[in-house]
Amino acid sequence: MGIVYSCTKLACGDYGIDWITGAVERIWGYTPEEILQQRCWKFLVHPDDMPIVDEQITALSPGKTSNCELRIIHKDGSIRWIRAFSRVVASEYQDVDHRLFGGFEDITERK
Repeated sequence: MGIVYSCTKLACGDYGIDWITGAVERIWGYTPEEILQQRCWKFLVHPDDMPIVDEQITALSPGKTSNCELRIIHKDGSIRWIRAFSRVVASEYQDVDHRLFGGFEDITERK
């Protein structure tokens, strides 16, 4: 089982997680509540992989999808590899630019 989430990108350009579910604690070591308090999961990303997130996830425009691999830093300090799936859709809400739906699969054992 992986992780599934939804974020909104506000007109100001910031993302915020609406909801997150799945194996959050097993894969990341954090509870869903801890992730929601951070408003974004980017704090988990290994610094060397931030360009991947910026290019393959946060820069997506409505109608686009992405599939990439990157490292995250587990709460216990260990490094985990994940495959990230993302899809962006336009939003009908005035204060929300668009919505990003995504999922993560732990691929550490394969790496």
